[in-house]
Amino acid sequence: MNKKKDNKKLFEQLREKHSAFHFLSSDIEMNKDKICISNNFSMENGPSFTAQMSIEYTPLLDEKKLIRIPNLKQFAFHIGMVELISYWKTACPPDVFIHAGFLTPEQVLFWKKLYYNGLGEFFYLNNIDASENDFLHLHMRTKEGNQSKNDNYLLNSSAVLVPVGGGKDSIVSLELLQNSNFTVIPFALNPTPAIRASIKNAGISEENCIFFKRSLDKEMLDLNSQGYLNGHTPFSSLLAFSTLFASQWSGAKYIALSNEASANEATIPGTKINHQYSKSIEFENDFRNYLKNTLGLASNYFSFLRPLNELQIGALLSRFKQHHTDFRSCNVGSKQNKWCGNCPKCLFTWTILSPFIEKNSLIRIFGKDLSKDKNLLGILQQLSGEADEKPFECVGTMSEVQAAIQWINKHQSEEDNIFHSIQTKQSDTLKQFLNEWNPEHNLEDAFEHCLKSHLKKYSVHD
Repeated sequence: MNKKKDNKKLFEQLREKHSAFHFLSSDIEMNKDKICISNNFSMENGPSFTAQMSIEYTPLLDEKKLIRIPNLKQFAFHIGMVELISYWKTACPPDVFIHAGFLTPEQVLFWKKLYYNGLGEFFYLNNIDASENDFLHLHMRTKEGNQSKNDNYLLNSSAVLVPVGGGKDSIVSLELLQNSNFTVIPFALNPTPAIRASIKNAGISEENCIFFKRSLDKEMLDLNSQGYLNGHTPFSSLLAFSTLFASQWSGAKYIALSNEASANEATIPGTKINHQYSKSIEFENDFRNYLKNTLGLASNYFSFLRPLNELQIGALLSRFKQHHTDFRSCNVGSKQNKWCGNCPKCLFTWTILSPFIEKNSLIRIFGKDLSKDKNLLGILQQLSGEADEKPFECVGTMSEVQAAIQWINKHQSEEDNIFHSIQTKQSDTLKQFLNEWNPEHNLEDAFEHCLKSHLKKYSVHD
């Protein structure tokens, strides 16, 4: 089960001690070989923080392209608005003062909604009862300025930026779009060995990639070690604003995420609490509206895999065997570039790949046979819906897991197989999931045609 802490009293004490949070400044420094973005914060009766991001110049991102972007500082400011929440959450001050830029009332609503829903898991696991109206108040400390419109004609309608995380989803996007008429530009924040391997195995040179490097202030880490509040934040929203900057700088019109329909399901059934909120179609639509209506930008941000479910993505991944030994969808083992074999991400990935990749191959990928590890039974119950809540991880729906378990139980007869302990209740079969198409998406016709052309034939092993 997900571990909950009763931090309601601590929440109230910290809000009283640290009554205000300040977003002081947002700076861009253009050096000889790179640019550096610094967003600076301070907390009443607490430390100051600096969130930093650096980007080296490349043939795709040179200084000449950078300086022709009007109102360049707005990109650093918006990245800072996302970074803010990681530092704010340590004490949750009720009042947040924005000195670094200006937000209209409509923009304030966007940010408060993102913060509140993106912190749903944080509030839930810390037992904090927070309302969207009062959990924080944003106050502007600068006058409204002119927000210049960008020269959108500079965007290349044949270029697509693809964020790569080293896991199965972005590999599928990379490979399918590589076989289309688009020029694919991989993007990564703090590229890991698995990310670099995904790019290499897709046949793309790192010279044609965009890498941003992000670092957190150690003062925040020190507060965490002192017992201040900690928990999940909407990281994918940082990815959204970072890729927006990369899109405008490189000239790539399209930003193609790899979030599937399954990301829309709540982690806690019957609530809006979703570990993957900033991967959901709700956030995607809000962000697209923000770009168009408040920033006036023509970058097209969407999820290429939104029409699909996790089982379809697993089936597609099975075709790309060159990636099977190098991809990593495990957060626990990511720093060591391995599968930990003990977490919800590992077990979920094993489960949804089982119908499409032979078991011996799965054992080689994960380093052990997860289907016989009885210590994973509790996690399997969460994934399949036998527990009250899903794991707070980026995993698929309970229905998808049950369909995979049905297939496993039919085709794998080992007595010590933990999947045999799960009694599936649904009528939807694997075949039905493989024939699904979620109509709630933002794909233009060319991307929809590209995706559908690869869904015509699946291979399910016996």
